[in-house]
Amino acid sequence: MESSENLIRTILRNPNTITSTYLAKQFHAQILKIKGTFHSDNSIVLSIYSNLNHLHDSVRVFDSLQSPPALAWKSIIRCYTFHGLSVQSIASFNEMRALGINPDKHVFPSALKACVLLKDLRLGESVHGCIIRLGLDFDLYTGNALMNMYSKF
Repeated sequence: MESSENLIRTILRNPNTITSTYLAKQFHAQILKIKGTFHSDNSIVLSIYSNLNHLHDSVRVFDSLQSPPALAWKSIIRCYTFHGLSVQSIASFNEMRALGINPDKHVFPSALKACVLLKDLRLGESVHGCIIRLGLDFDLYTGNALMNMYSKF
C-alpha cells in the first residue's frame, strides 16, 4: 500500500509519464482504490485522459467533479476541440468564465481553434477581447493561436 501511494505521488508530480490508455486506466483505478488520500486528484486523471484524447473518459471524470478547477476546464475544453466538438468546447469556455474562473494561456488556443471550426469570426473576436482583458495578448503561445485563427478567416 505504501509503495503504491509513493508511485501515485510520483505520477502526480509528472503526469506526462503516463503515455498509454492501459497505464491511464491503471492509475485511475489506483486513485479510486486509495480515494481517501488522493481525493482531489481527479483533475489530474482528467488531464491524463485528455492528453491521450480519450473523450468518453475525460467527460466522465469531468462530470464527477463537484467544483472543477482551472486544470479540469482546460483539459475538457482541449479534448472537446480535439474531437471537433466546438459547440461543447465554447459552451465549457463560457461556463468556466461564468463561474469566475479565468482561462489561462493554455485554454485560449483550444477556444480559438473551436471558433475556426465553427467558422465564427465574431466569436473569435470576442475570445480575442477576453484575451486582451486578461492581459494575455503578449503571450507567445496565445499570440500564435490568434494569428492562426485570423489567417484561417
